[in-house]
Amino acid sequence: RNNWSPSAMVFFNIGENGSFRTFYFGNSVQPSTSKLITVADNSNPLSVSFGNPNLAPYFNHSIRGDYRYNNKKTYASVNARWYASYNDNPIVNATWYTNGISYTMPLNGPANMSANLNMHVNLPIKSSGFTLMNMTRLSWSSSANYVGKDIQTSKYLKEDGSLDYNLFFADYDDICSKLVENYTNSFGVTERLAAKYRSDDLEVELSGRSRINSSNYTIDDVK
Repeated sequence: RNNWSPSAMVFFNIGENGSFRTFYFGNSVQPSTSKLITVADNSNPLSVSFGNPNLAPYFNHSIRGDYRYNNKKTYASVNARWYASYNDNPIVNATWYTNGISYTMPLNGPANMSANLNMHVNLPIKSSGFTLMNMTRLSWSSSANYVGKDIQTSKYLKEDGSLDYNLFFADYDDICSKLVENYTNSFGVTERLAAKYRSDDLEVELSGRSRINSSNYTIDDVK
C-alpha cells in the first residue's frame, strides 16, 4: 500500500499587532495488528472482543491554527486557537448481544469529525485600573458506531463455547447487513467573564463561569 501525508501552512501578519497561522495535516492510518487478528479477548466472559481481518486503512484530515493580537500601547489582547479533525472511513466498534454476552468487533464506519475553539480577550479600560477579561471555549463532535440486530451468534459457536471465526467471517457480508448505525453528536460551551481592578495597594476580581454540554443520540430498534 502507498501511504501519503500531505501538509500545508498559511502565515501572515495583520498590521503591527496581529498575526494569523493555520496548518493542515493529512495522514493515512493503518489498522493496528490487535484490530486485525481474530484472537478473542475473553478475559471477561460476558464481554468478548476480537479483531477483523477485513479492516481497511483510514485517512485523517486535521486543521489547527491561531490568531493573536497584542496592542503594546493599551495592553489589549485577543488570542484564539482552533482545531478540527475529519476521519474518512474510520475504524469504529460494532457490538451485539447473544444470551447475555456482548460481542465487539471493529470495522470501517461512516466519517467522524470534531472541532473546538478557544478564545481569550483581555481589555484594559484606559488608565482606570479596571480590566475586562473573557474566555470562551466551544467544542463539537460527531461520531458513529454500530449495533447488531438479529445476529444469531450461537450458530457460529464451537462445542466449547468459543467463536468459530472461519464460519463467522464466511458470513461476514450477511452479518454486516444486520448492523445499524448509531450516531452521537455532542456540543459544549464554556464561558468565563471577569472584571479586575488593580492599583498599587489593592487588587480585586469578580468573575463568573457558565458551562453547557449537550449530546444527542440516534436510538434504533435493535431487539
